Amino acid sequence: MAIAAVIFTSVPVQVEISPEPERVAFEGGWRGLRFGTSHLLRPGSYTLVAEREGYAPLGLPVEITTDRNQRLSS
Repeated sequence: MAIAAVIFTSVPVQVEISPEPERVAFEGGWRGLRFGTSHLLRPGSYTLVAEREGYAPLGLPVEITTDRNQRLSS
């Protein structure tokens, strides 16, 4: 029952980073669920972490709201 509550209070977030990173994660809260380039996250403050060999790591503070279908681009 608790898992269902977490999923129903989460929002889809689309992540678009170019070039495409090898690793994408959200730090600072519930890690969420990943479906391709979309992440299911609970509202709150996170750090979007992206890594790709040959590039400096990305550590971008983001605020996830209750709005549906949010898009983060870099």
